[in-house]
Amino acid sequence: MNYWEVLYTAADNVGVNTTDIGPKLGMSRGYISAAKAKGAIPSVSNAARFLGACGYALCAVPDDDIPESALVINDSKQ
Repeated sequence: MNYWEVLYTAADNVGVNTTDIGPKLGMSRGYISAAKAKGAIPSVSNAARFLGACGYALCAVPDDDIPESALVINDSKQ
């Protein structure tokens, strides 16, 4: 999945509306959809914050140790 697919999946998995994530982080309600529409790639810091708002942690693990429950960003393109 690409970053945006992971974010939307994480939000959906915990019942969070992505329009509610921005205000939790001091951003506008439309920030995530606007960033996605522009093809923006978030900074690592913002990625961690967005995913954290969905109850997920951004982490790096060896390929052989990725748990089945992990949402994997494997596409550097949007």
